[in-house]
Amino acid sequence: MASPNFKIAAQLYGPIPLPISSQTEDGSFSIRLLSVTSSPGEPITCRLWADPFDKAATTGYYALSYVWGDASITEEITVNGLPFQATKNLVLALKWFSKSEICSRPLWVDAICINQCNVPERNDQVRFMGSIYSSCREALCILGSEAEEHDGRVFRLLNSLCRDLEHPDMQGENPSLTPLKDKSYADMVDSLGEIFTLLRTPVFYERVYWSRVWTFQETVLSPKTLFIIGDHSCYVQDIEKIANWIWSKNISSIAQSKAVPEGVEAKVWKTVSSVFLDLETDTWITDIIITRKLSKLPNRDRFELLSSLVVRTAVRDSFDPRDKLYGLAGIADIGLKIDYDAPVAEVYTSFAANMARMTHDLAPMFITISDAQSSSEFKVPSWVPDYVRHKNYPLGNYHHANRGAPTAARSIIVDGRVLQVRGIVMDVVEEVQAYRPMPPGQSKLYESWQRYRISSVAQFLFDEDAEATLTTTLCEPPRKDPRTGISIVEAVLRLFSEESTARRGVFSSEPKSVIRPESIPFLADGLMSVTSEEFSARQDVGSRQRDMTLDKAKEILRYVLDEKRTETLDQLEFITAARVVFNAQHWDRQWEMEDNPFVRTANVVPFRTRNGYIGYGMVGVSRGDIVAVLGSCSLPVHLERAGEGEYKLVSLCHVIGARMGEVWGWGREIEDFRLI
Repeated sequence: MASPNFKIAAQLYGPIPLPISSQTEDGSFSIRLLSVTSSPGEPITCRLWADPFDKAATTGYYALSYVWGDASITEEITVNGLPFQATKNLVLALKWFSKSEICSRPLWVDAICINQCNVPERNDQVRFMGSIYSSCREALCILGSEAEEHDGRVFRLLNSLCRDLEHPDMQGENPSLTPLKDKSYADMVDSLGEIFTLLRTPVFYERVYWSRVWTFQETVLSPKTLFIIGDHSCYVQDIEKIANWIWSKNISSIAQSKAVPEGVEAKVWKTVSSVFLDLETDTWITDIIITRKLSKLPNRDRFELLSSLVVRTAVRDSFDPRDKLYGLAGIADIGLKIDYDAPVAEVYTSFAANMARMTHDLAPMFITISDAQSSSEFKVPSWVPDYVRHKNYPLGNYHHANRGAPTAARSIIVDGRVLQVRGIVMDVVEEVQAYRPMPPGQSKLYESWQRYRISSVAQFLFDEDAEATLTTTLCEPPRKDPRTGISIVEAVLRLFSEESTARRGVFSSEPKSVIRPESIPFLADGLMSVTSEEFSARQDVGSRQRDMTLDKAKEILRYVLDEKRTETLDQLEFITAARVVFNAQHWDRQWEMEDNPFVRTANVVPFRTRNGYIGYGMVGVSRGDIVAVLGSCSLPVHLERAGEGEYKLVSLCHVIGARMGEVWGWGREIEDFRLI
């Protein structure tokens, strides 16, 4: 779409000291800056000029970070005496700036300081974005024009907490946390009302600002990043200080213990320590804080950093589909020339090809492949993510399916639009459970949906109804499956309770423990929610539940997976223990909900193979798809046959029995797979 300012562009964007559209031999370049010359309440008037970048960085300037909004809805402002069409959001941001204490300082704004009608200039200026934001005094991040009362209260609490971190009682081996005992904290928490966690409040979660690719780069790169909404503000660096404090050994141990520090009101500690839970799960702020840390590591692996960036920006949008990648160029070298004339498919394929050439493990690149590929408007190959449509894939971080693969199986060859890899066919998909929405008439509360989802998936994987699973499978002594070396109960729990850090772009070198104690009652609760009234009546455990201690309940549940057990558990005692543990630990239930792949996203579907293996993949997996283990991928893959020796990549998958390289000992022939 043509810029609404194309008629004035030639007059407005005149000659400048150094070329905007190219660097000089010594690497210097120019940027345009503006000052708001109008007074508060007056129509916006600006002065625009160009300076060598080195001079601008030395003198000091502020960089605006905001969401453009609907480009078709504009208001007229005046720039160098010319009528300039600015989006509504930009006008609101400039009005805020004109009333601020820094209104006399130079400001950099992409929509005005870059000639949007000049593609070569846009190409080069995007290439310089990393320098522009990393060299500014501050990035002014406009989260929205109007603040809710709640927003200001959240900022006030964060600012107070950051200030009080300097208090000696907040540090040390046994911090007494004296500042948190002050009544002001209880008052601030009361003013917030009911909240789940501090960094998931609407100001940090529901604003459109967080959903854009460019705002991610801008918040990550700037030396100081100020979040602004209405008259309220908070620095991301202050939130980082709080994060580092809550991550510290002494404070994190208190948060994980769920004990309330002496003298601190429970509601205060619950709110403050909720930051720990936020930082261990997916939030917009978590992505920013972690990326700021990763991008500053001197020896950070480039492939790992790029994989992390792609995953963390998966659900962020951009007006131009090329910006899904160009918007990361300031943080890391994406290996592409910025060119807005290049076809999107060419940009995406070139990026994916570069990624494939620099790695020995394709899983971090394949992690965003899904059924969206088949309907991609850009017609990219199946192994190339459609970066506009891809979403995070909820898979655990301890898979090493290619462990032990011979060197001959590890080759990665890129030939234009074809990716050639090698591996073993493990099995073929026999049955896939389609995603089932909640039945009409059921409660629409999220927790009710979670229970329904868990129960339906469990019944598919166990291949029996909920009542049979509760009364027989979970109570009888576990029987090892000779193919996987574990019982069906443990196999299902592995699928349900894997701690997923891969969705945050982190792949560990060694496997972690995969089953937490809370997994069993979480599963039992889901199954109980769909049993018949008659069955539920027979399981009335009210009085038993009141009499059973938490320690006793946990002791009973430990026997469920005990391989040495020969006795069948008492059915009522098992269900009672599951209820006691489930009700005792609210935060543990939240962990389970966050980490269960079937709860976290509707895009995941369970499947069974012809030889009885169970696992899950992305929506789009079909009966007859091949389950293959590649020497160049730490996770198994689903492949669809497309011709002699040619396949389409459907998605990564998780299969119990193919986590640690078991298939390489089966003696099967290594095959070539040409992914198209």
